[in-house]
Amino acid sequence: MEIDDARVLADVARRAFDERWDTDSVAADRLAEMADEIDDAVTALIGAGDSDTAANLLGSLSSFWQKQGLVDKGRAITESALKRIKDDQGSQGRGRVHLVAGELAFRQGDQVAALHRTQHALAFSKESGDRVLEAESETNLARIAFRDGDAERIFLHANRVGDLAGEDLRLQSKAVHMLGWAEYTGGNLEAAMRRFEQNAAIYAELNDSTGEAMEWANLGSLALEAGDVDSARRYLAAAMGTPGVADDRYLAPELVRSAGAVAGITGNHQLALELIASSKAMYRNAGLQPDPGDELTPRVEEDARQALGAAASQAIDEGQVMTPTEAFEAARDSLDQ
Repeated sequence: MEIDDARVLADVARRAFDERWDTDSVAADRLAEMADEIDDAVTALIGAGDSDTAANLLGSLSSFWQKQGLVDKGRAITESALKRIKDDQGSQGRGRVHLVAGELAFRQGDQVAALHRTQHALAFSKESGDRVLEAESETNLARIAFRDGDAERIFLHANRVGDLAGEDLRLQSKAVHMLGWAEYTGGNLEAAMRRFEQNAAIYAELNDSTGEAMEWANLGSLALEAGDVDSARRYLAAAMGTPGVADDRYLAPELVRSAGAVAGITGNHQLALELIASSKAMYRNAGLQPDPGDELTPRVEEDARQALGAAASQAIDEGQVMTPTEAFEAARDSLDQ
């Protein structure tokens, strides 16, 4: 790739990063069309000695890789570049590249690598005085603690994010979100739901409809865990009706899985197994491990298997061959039944 073309791609990535909460981002659409060129662009930039631009490109792509269902590819490109950028190059954006690698490792369930990379990002943030990077690094450390089931550590890191946030609503939302999971992990379901309600309001103030949908998804799954099926339906339907969510390869599998849990609890065991199997395939194809916090769906799945007996295998097979669009539409329609 010519160096000028690589720099154009880096500029598109930066604009997509700046617009990452905008469901109508033109830059994000263009970046999706250029996804196959990213590795060549990084190689061209590093080869030309422009590691700062390479680092800024890579540091802009965490949300992109996740939403596009390209976590495996994104992490491989990011890790490869970190090995090729010399320690005295790319210093301006190198810390954020470590954070991207840490976030993608977390999404894959690789706790060791996630912790290693995020600690590097945190060290860079403190050395450079980058408050936003520090807060985002602490957020990922809270996520890692969440997957470990350690409420005390989640509270520790989430409170640090809150201290760093100041008047920055974006950073406040990260703190509140992880405080919600800290409450949940500590066994306080009602307090967790209050946090997610609070955060949905913050996202509304930011005009971030995808962020709102994420918290509605969490509220739906927790309402279902609390036995409130009507509220769960309402939250999940609101999330699934949000523009752009059906194509979000990070959020859509969670919503399909939760709709499957609703189906199972309300006696539709066939649909429950289909949707849960489809969500597993969606996670696998996107290179994602499901986020922690869902203790209900495995029980619903086992109950559905027992209820269907020999027919369970066919339901699972049918779910596995659904396209993501078919699964999302079936899940959304089921919430109206």
